Amino acid sequence: MRVNSIAVFTLAAAAAVAAGCHSRTLDQSEFRYALDDYYRAQPHCLWSSPVNFPTEPDKGNPEQARQLKALTDAGLLERRSGELGGAMVTEYSLSALGKTQWSADAKEPGWGNFCFARAEVTSIDSINPPTPASVAYTIAYHYGADVPAWAKTSAVQAAFPNIAAEASGAATATLARAGTEWQVQNVRAAGSGGN
Repeated sequence: MRVNSIAVFTLAAAAAVAAGCHSRTLDQSEFRYALDDYYRAQPHCLWSSPVNFPTEPDKGNPEQARQLKALTDAGLLERRSGELGGAMVTEYSLSALGKTQWSADAKEPGWGNFCFARAEVTSIDSINPPTPASVAYTIAYHYGADVPAWAKTSAVQAAFPNIAAEASGAATATLARAGTEWQVQNVRAAGSGGN
């Protein structure tokens, strides 16, 4: 009888340990940290590549004219007009406020961008597969960012529609284990083909 009781107790203990292992949940904080780290290195900027200031606008480009006017109205640029060689010339340069908001390109002096946000994960919506033993996961999440006042003006948002789209939204990413860290891959905004 005593041997049967020990056997039953041993089986019950093994079942409890096995059940505990299967009930373990994923630590979302590791995924959130990896995604936030990815976004720290990927600031959201007005242009897809660096631009140069001071600059003269392309008279045949109405979109550029609207963007430069919006940035001037927001206080980031200064507009100067004058005559040069008998022709009227307009030049845009960084204002005092613009210099504080400008992200200079380290490789090209005079070139840079106005970066308006660094996104942070606000929620993790799903993790696939939902088991803790995987080495790669597909994460669906929402992100948001604090946007400076100049980027919230209606003129700047109309001239740069990417601001609203990039300041918050939903995305998916693949996170793969690389040693002790998670490597972020294949980031895609919800409804897009890829990033």
